Amino acid sequence: AIDDFQLRNICEYYLGFVPKDLPTIQVKDNISSATVIGIFRKYIPNFQNAEMELIAYLQEILTKETI
Repeated sequence: AIDDFQLRNICEYYLGFVPKDLPTIQVKDNISSATVIGIFRKYIPNFQNAEMELIAYLQEILTKETI
């Protein structure tokens, strides 16, 4: 599982920026780098199009944890 710092580095690498609406994650959220990178891979070479899908995915995972 990755932490928030690693998530932001992955976004910086693929998007060239960190989305302003990107949720903060913790290792306990159990988000894998493979899952995040998999979202970006679907949008090769237009990684910017992955921004909304990534944010929606993270929000869904974080919402499930609070239930």
